[in-house]
Amino acid sequence: MNLILARHGNTFHAQEPAYYVGSQHDLPLVSFGIEQATAIGLALQQQSCHLAGVYTGPLQRMRATAQYALLAMDCPLQIKVDERLNELDYGLWSGLTSQEVRQRFGDADYEAWERQSQWPLLGKWAETEQAVTARMTAFAEDLVKCHAEKDNILVVASNGCLRYFLKLVPGSFEAKVAQGQLKIGTGHLGQLQYRHNKWTLISWNQRPADFRSESNE
Repeated sequence: MNLILARHGNTFHAQEPAYYVGSQHDLPLVSFGIEQATAIGLALQQQSCHLAGVYTGPLQRMRATAQYALLAMDCPLQIKVDERLNELDYGLWSGLTSQEVRQRFGDADYEAWERQSQWPLLGKWAETEQAVTARMTAFAEDLVKCHAEKDNILVVASNGCLRYFLKLVPGSFEAKVAQGQLKIGTGHLGQLQYRHNKWTLISWNQRPADFRSESNE
């Protein structure tokens, strides 16, 4: 199975200050976000990547990204919404810019999350890292049960939860942390493959223009 992970498109205009949105803010895509979603679909189409399933979290930025990607592919598949793909709940960080987080909760917590994906000591985030990892793992296990090895699956979610798919491949999460390459940018792609009862990391944080399908077909 070829698992294509996509981060949703932009929800802020270039001139707007970005802030932590998480699951508490259900923002729509801005015009550039729609362009990013369309670029995802065109990249998959150019690679002749025929999808067997499309899954998103419940937020409109995720669902809209998948919808515009499918429209660009002229693909009739129905999107399946799975609550396990929801973004993190950033608690007291929600609605704050990075500068405001630093001011209210300190540089140490902010840097630990941004650079090493370490859960902050303050901020009252709603879940633990273990809980988020567990829901990504359970979702992936269900994909394996429901789909064939030859299937291409598109998953659209957010940066906070997508990184925990790396935990499926031993050592990959830690390696990306060490390299400072843990994040997936808006409208960017990651790719994992499941074959012979194990997951392999193929690519991470790719622009759609650089995407190369590892389809088993």
